[in-house]
Amino acid sequence: MKKNNDRQELILEANRISYSLRSTFFFRKLRDIGYLDILKDIEKLVQQSRNYSWEDKKYWNITHNAWDLIARERIEFLRVFAHP
Repeated sequence: MKKNNDRQELILEANRISYSLRSTFFFRKLRDIGYLDILKDIEKLVQQSRNYSWEDKKYWNITHNAWDLIARERIEFLRVFAHP
């Protein structure tokens, strides 16, 4: 029984290390391609979100369900949807 527990613990630890390495890899790649700079630009846009009209959201293929989900979560629409 102890052998099985030890094996399970080793598997869990290996998974933790694997996930950690993967997340570090992806973070570095996103940083290298400028993704974090894009996020900063989006934050600047969010500060000006009151200047954007979303009346044509249906034309931009934003579904009612998607819109309601983002509104319900109180997420700024510019963080999720691209405004033309």
